[in-house]
Amino acid sequence: MRLRFSVAVITGTVLAVSSLSHATPPTQSTSVKSTSSPASKTPITIEGLARVQGILNYCAVVDSKSAAKYQQALSNVISGHSTSEIKEDQSSSRFVYALGVVDTEIAKLPVATVVSSCKNFIAGGR
Repeated sequence: MRLRFSVAVITGTVLAVSSLSHATPPTQSTSVKSTSSPASKTPITIEGLARVQGILNYCAVVDSKSAAKYQQALSNVISGHSTSEIKEDQSSSRFVYALGVVDTEIAKLPVATVVSSCKNFIAGGR
């Protein structure tokens, strides 16, 4: 029962990450000069960023041959957000706490399950 729940959690998380990584910021009109306007960003919460980053970083560790692909997926998620905004979020206590929760939960899962889910994510599986 616990294994089934764990598989469901990681699969759901990977699907969420997959959806986020394919998200593209809305296109802006040519009359708007600033790329940092709120309209040009896809919203992401601090906790959401921690979840996505934690999962993709873990995937990069357990599937090191595809590490660059996981980094690209993270880049896709945070595109449209300034480096300073992301760094500020990453330095917050909310981010650190949420990242710790993700790390703890993923560490409870069988490595084979995580590797399989990560590879399925990279392959574009749903």
